[in-house]
Amino acid sequence: MSHLATILPMQYALLLCLVLKVGAGEDAPAASPGPENNDPDLTEIILADSAPPSSPSTCSKEFEVCTQTGCCSNPGFDCYKRVGKEYAQCFRKQLPGPCKDSETWLCPGWEKCAPAFSDCRSSKCCRNPKHFCLRRPHLFYAQCRPLPGDASDPSMCSDTKDWLCPGWERCAGQHEECTKSRCCTDAGFSCTLNETMLHLGQGWHAFCQPPLNRTAVSSASIQAAHSNTSEHALVSFLTATSASLATFRTKLEKLTSKQAVHQFDVASKRGADQTNGSTPWLCEAASEWMCRSRWEASYKDHLSYLDEIARNAEDTLTPLGLATVFLAVLLVTLSAVGCIIGLVIRQRRVHAHLIQVELELAALRAFAPTSDGSAGPHTK
Repeated sequence: MSHLATILPMQYALLLCLVLKVGAGEDAPAASPGPENNDPDLTEIILADSAPPSSPSTCSKEFEVCTQTGCCSNPGFDCYKRVGKEYAQCFRKQLPGPCKDSETWLCPGWEKCAPAFSDCRSSKCCRNPKHFCLRRPHLFYAQCRPLPGDASDPSMCSDTKDWLCPGWERCAGQHEECTKSRCCTDAGFSCTLNETMLHLGQGWHAFCQPPLNRTAVSSASIQAAHSNTSEHALVSFLTATSASLATFRTKLEKLTSKQAVHQFDVASKRGADQTNGSTPWLCEAASEWMCRSRWEASYKDHLSYLDEIARNAEDTLTPLGLATVFLAVLLVTLSAVGCIIGLVIRQRRVHAHLIQVELELAALRAFAPTSDGSAGPHTK
């Protein structure tokens, strides 16, 4: 009994040391997020079993699992996610300096990524480590889903007629095409649509363009524009200049006809209407390049309608569940069995009918007239 009384306190002491060691390792160090100096998987199991489940509508407490909530109730804590796993936990914030992802833990912000089979156009990332943000080829709609085909890595992915592989979401550089991502890496550039290519039937092609050159208007430049006074020529000329509309109109009256001035008034009114009278409107005029504000506003209803169609179509593209697959296989099997049974029954009926016909023919042969002209059953 005394020996047992000596062992039990030692076991309790070892257990207490283990708990204190795990608790000390739970604090996120400044170098990298997440627990260190212990088995991360073991820590996840211990904390997941000991911490009460949090409601998705409220933030998680210190060291609790925050996979569903995506936030922590303590302002000194942040929700860190394990790399490649559907698991996140509240740890102390990394101070000082901004958080940096490590090989095992992702910094806060991962919770903004879209869930499985959800719209990821804004976040351009997915919570599920096995899902990637894939975009429809001809619609501005993206969804978190597995890679197409048998690809297990984005580098092995190939675009299909239904989905574009990861990479479309990267913003374009200077003068690069931004049709898919609709964003530019350079803050001084904007994604502008090439309206000329669109009108020529060559499809949607947008490029990262700098602000249009707004050189001062001179009498010589206006005189050069006088050779072609169509509305399109005037608007194209205005697009490349920065003079005030009143100054341009005054000089135009001295150099050209009233018809050209009227065309200018029509063009300038249309340009002002497109931007609700705001300035500068020259970038928004009907020219070779259509700025993103007018691009998105002009086609807003059209794109919204197409996106709605895409969202409705995604329901049919969602992978079928096991129950649905089993039900489909069962229905096909029952249909096949029913067809086989029907064929067997029909074959038996045909066979029975043939036997009846053979019996009738045999009876007719028995009562057929003989060579001597007598009739009746023939006997040997």
